[in-house]
Amino acid sequence: DTTMLRASRFALASLLHARGADDESCVNPLLGEAGYFDLFNVDDFRFPGVTGDGTSWTAFTDMELGFYEDSYTGMTFTDDGFLVYGEDNYGGSPFVNQSLPDTALPNNVAAMLWQDMVVTYDASTKAGVSLASAGDLAIAQFDDMRLFRDPDGELGTYDYQVFQIDGSRDVVVAFGDLDGPLGNV
Repeated sequence: DTTMLRASRFALASLLHARGADDESCVNPLLGEAGYFDLFNVDDFRFPGVTGDGTSWTAFTDMELGFYEDSYTGMTFTDDGFLVYGEDNYGGSPFVNQSLPDTALPNNVAAMLWQDMVVTYDASTKAGVSLASAGDLAIAQFDDMRLFRDPDGELGTYDYQVFQIDGSRDVVVAFGDLDGPLGNV
C-alpha cells in the first residue's frame, strides 16, 4: 500500500496521520496520481558514496527548494529519515526524534520517518539513496533504509521518496515498502 503526503507551508510531521491518497492534490509528480514509482524501473540512480550514520548530504545545489516561506539552495537529507533546510540547522542529536517546534537542533526539518536509521549501499539488494532530476523536479529515493541497531535489516526496511520542484515550496513524499518498526516515528 502506498501513502502520499503533500505539504506546502506545513511540517510533514504534523501530517503523518493523514492518508494523502484520499486527497486529489496529493500526486506523485512522475505518475500524475497517488503512488510510488520505483526509479529502478528507469535506471540505477544510486550514489555508492552516500552511506553511513549521523550525517547529512546535500544534492541539487543548482535548485532553489522551498520550505515554509523561504527558499534554500539544494536538498539536504539525512540518514535519520528527514530533510533539513538552511545552513546550520543540522546537528544536536539528530537520531532522536523530538517534538516540533523545538529550539534544539536539528531545526527546519521535514520529518518523514524520523528515527535512528543508517544509509546502506548494497548493489545486490538495491539498497541505497538514488538522486535524479527531470527538468525542475528533484527526486531523492531511499531504498531499504534500516534502523541503526539493525544494520542487516532483519527487523525490516523502509522505502520512500521525496519530490521537490525548483522554485516551489511544495514537498511530496511517497512511501513504498515500510515493513520495519514504526513505533518511534
